[in-house]
Amino acid sequence: GAAVVLSGVGGGGGSGKTFFPKEERNPVTHLRWNDDPADFQFAIVSDRTGGHRAEIFSQAIEKLNLMQPSFVLSVGDLIEGGKKSDAVLTAEWKEFETYTNKLTMPFFYVPGNHDAGAKESAKIWESELGRRHYHFVYRNVLFLVLNSNEPPGTVALGKGQIAYASKALKDNA
Repeated sequence: GAAVVLSGVGGGGGSGKTFFPKEERNPVTHLRWNDDPADFQFAIVSDRTGGHRAEIFSQAIEKLNLMQPSFVLSVGDLIEGGKKSDAVLTAEWKEFETYTNKLTMPFFYVPGNHDAGAKESAKIWESELGRRHYHFVYRNVLFLVLNSNEPPGTVALGKGQIAYASKALKDNA
């Protein structure tokens, strides 16, 4: 996964424009932003694959709720994922959602190679979270979320995704 943040979109800063293009399925828990007119903070959570350490992620969720950022952005690799059965992948996502459901601010999913890098895991991502690359604007700052495994099984940004990113940049200049 990859996320790019570009400041000063559409002029002005501060408490400006906020926009998320919603679809039938969306890679975000909800859009109840923690809007503090005097503050703009967001948190980034890291990869949690490769050997879970008991209680670490649940402690991080508790601390995020204490910090109250406007939203949380992941860097991907939220589940072990990969080439597993639908039932196993769905169970891994259900377990992860027990954490994100406790957050009081939006959580933006970014696909990592464990989450959507294999055809099997990409299928579950699409059925549950929809698109694997997207953008949103928060207070005139463009957040461009890209998928570095497009198409699944590669380490690349596909042509369609590059065109999408170019359009998002142009539309939000």
